Amino acid sequence: MHPHLPQGMRVEEGTNQKQAIQGVEIRPTAFIGACQRGPLNSPTLVRSFTEFEQVFGSTGDTYTLPHSLQLFFANGGQNALVVRVANNAVAASIDLQTDDEPLTLKSLHPGAHEYLRAAVDYDGIDTVDSDCFNLTLQRLATPDTEHIVDQEIFSYISISADHPNFIAHALAGSQLMRVQDAPLSRPHITLNHSSGKAQYFRGLSKTGRPGDRITMAHVLGTSDNRSGLFAFTEQYEFGQLYIPPLDFETDVSVPVLRTAARMCDRRHAVLIADAPRSWESVDAAVEGVARFSLRGPNIALYYPWLVPADNAPSTGIGTSMNGKREPRPAEPRHLPPGGAVAGALERSALNDGPSATPAGQRMILRGFRRFADSVDERGSYRLASQGVNSLRNAKGGRKVIWDAVLLNSDDDRGEAYTSLRVRRLVQYVARSVQYGLRWVVFEEHSDQLWRKVEVQVSGFLEDCLRRGWLAGTTPDSAYRVTCDLNTNPGTLRHQGELGLALELAPLVPARFVKLSVVVPTAGNAHYG
Repeated sequence: MHPHLPQGMRVEEGTNQKQAIQGVEIRPTAFIGACQRGPLNSPTLVRSFTEFEQVFGSTGDTYTLPHSLQLFFANGGQNALVVRVANNAVAASIDLQTDDEPLTLKSLHPGAHEYLRAAVDYDGIDTVDSDCFNLTLQRLATPDTEHIVDQEIFSYISISADHPNFIAHALAGSQLMRVQDAPLSRPHITLNHSSGKAQYFRGLSKTGRPGDRITMAHVLGTSDNRSGLFAFTEQYEFGQLYIPPLDFETDVSVPVLRTAARMCDRRHAVLIADAPRSWESVDAAVEGVARFSLRGPNIALYYPWLVPADNAPSTGIGTSMNGKREPRPAEPRHLPPGGAVAGALERSALNDGPSATPAGQRMILRGFRRFADSVDERGSYRLASQGVNSLRNAKGGRKVIWDAVLLNSDDDRGEAYTSLRVRRLVQYVARSVQYGLRWVVFEEHSDQLWRKVEVQVSGFLEDCLRRGWLAGTTPDSAYRVTCDLNTNPGTLRHQGELGLALELAPLVPARFVKLSVVVPTAGNAHYG
């Protein structure tokens, strides 16, 4: 890897510096929260709610994250990058009997609703290899069924640590289980005692637990452990970030949201935030946002919360973590809107491009009964003037995102700095330019390099103008690109980075929004 190349950026030697910059693809939406099961502190891409349930569990518990993902996909979201956090979660385990202590296998990921089973046989094992056996692991969709979701077979593995196929080493690559305790003798064949046949599976000896209620500290995480928010290292790209409340009555703390907002600033992403649960009317929201200490150029805040499609407590029967049948927990009274909003925003970007206004009659929301508060036109205006986006009923009974404003303190600089539409377009341009200038990593600073960069970036912005994404009829009124000694001071050059300044007119010709883009280079020689 090049010494100046940031983590997560890969560059191929064949990149052509004369090739036109192509717009980047729409990136996934990042989510973080508690689930029944699944990988901990490991960003995992899921492309449907069915896939989410297979990996992380269902909405059957009192977690907000599964409900938010359900609304995300119901509203047109296609790619979710999910980080699960937990507090003292316990892994499920299986004990396989041996001549001495049992062989204990534990689930790879701690949590509930892991329906695992194991089978042991000696088929094809030479009689002299008395420490060897075959092991089959399976995950079931539900207990006491034959609906197999995953299966792994490990042939001719050994209980001996000296054997090249030692079980602990063999299961190191398993996506289901790990070895917790390895005895001195191999496990017995798992026989079906009624038939005497092998391959009779042994179920869980101990069920897993999802753990205690998570706290803000678990959501925040630490950079040292790459946990919580810090699990989203530079190699994981996302265009939106949403953190659901800890539960249906507890808001995400402002310090956590502030940290998330700073991460979004660095990553050219938008932070989607729910209005606090206590804002139950427009008056309360207008008063509350005046005291709200969270502000930022990439924060979009939405009001009100949502009433689920079935607001009555459920009397149905579900399956508990130990496999017993018991009443399902009651459905939440209200749902946070962020998951539905994130899905609609991603749908808008995918269908209509980065310059589409993510508000109005086309921004339809689905998957719930009604809004927790009815916002009229005057209420929408009052909220938008304070940086809060209202969700409201539109013509024909449609439920829509009505506004596209940012929770930004820089509203004195005009609409361009408070518009979510403008912010998304600026982020798209910044990401596309950074990605399109990857070839610069092999170049040293020079006047010729700076001119090449200006020409290439200008070509990309001219294409944006032709697509109607920028205002103006001529390039001079739509954009400006500067890459020279002023944008590349000595400190930047010695850091092995190239800087360029862009000015875009997204709303009115010659009324520019400024942004800076920095990309890595090979060095600082040959300028002037």
